Amino acid sequence: MLANFTRHAATTVNVRNDTRAPLLLVAGSKDHFAPPSLVKANFDLYQESKAETDYKEFSDQAHLTLLRETKTADYVLGWALCQSNGPKLPAVSNHTDSWSVQLSA
Repeated sequence: MLANFTRHAATTVNVRNDTRAPLLLVAGSKDHFAPPSLVKANFDLYQESKAETDYKEFSDQAHLTLLRETKTADYVLGWALCQSNGPKLPAVSNHTDSWSVQLSA
C-alpha cells in the first residue's frame, strides 16, 4: 500500500507550475466537444504560470477537422520550433494562421 496515496492526485493539475514546458492550447470555433470557451478558460488558468502559454483559435474548424488541416499543423509546428529552438531556428508569427521559419545557411 502506498503511504502517501491521495485519491485525487492523478487528476490534480498545477496551473501555476513556472517550470513546465511551453503550452499551446488550440481551439476550433465550431468545436462542440471542446468548445473555444472551454479551451480559452483553460488558457486563462494556465496563464497564472510564468511559463510560456499561448492560445490559437481557428475559425470554421470543428474538433476533428482541426487534425486534418495543414494550416493547423503548420501553425503548431512553427510554434513548437520557435519554443524549442530559440535563437538556433528563429520563427516568428506572421500574425496570420502560420509562422515564418528563417533557416540560416
